[in-house]
Amino acid sequence: MKLSPIYYTSEERSRKESIENQTKAEIEKRILALTDTMPSAESARLFRESMQAIKIKKKEKYIKLFYDVVASLTEQLADTVVE
Repeated sequence: MKLSPIYYTSEERSRKESIENQTKAEIEKRILALTDTMPSAESARLFRESMQAIKIKKKEKYIKLFYDVVASLTEQLADTVVE
């Protein structure tokens, strides 16, 4: 059984769960989870390929890719609601 941390304040939770405080492995899992929900299979494939290309790079590249994926997913979901 995996234990979850207990946070005393919402600020403490936000700080810990912030993408900047995640490990590369955790960021990678979050990116993959987001790409799995993308309506565009082509976009999801491109982001997964981008992630493979930065596999041994710095954490900052993972963070940038995460924000790119979030922006793309937001845009795709907005487009599907409008149509």
